[in-house]
Amino acid sequence: MQLFEKIPPLADRIRPSDFDELIGQSVGDQISSLDNLQSMIFWGPPGSGKTSLAKILARKSGLQFEETSAVIHATAKF
Repeated sequence: MQLFEKIPPLADRIRPSDFDELIGQSVGDQISSLDNLQSMIFWGPPGSGKTSLAKILARKSGLQFEETSAVIHATAKF
């Protein structure tokens, strides 16, 4: 391994990759069909699984996933 080799953050390395891996959530049972997904906004405290859930939904439905951050947009000058 190179000294400065880019290693993904720990959160990305241990991120759940399926509904069954989301601890404390029963989301997979609540979604009846991935064919009719529309835009969604996830809200919650850091570490609650928002990004993980969005990535799983996008991958399973074949839709594009675009990650954004309110913190980045809040600091933009208008």
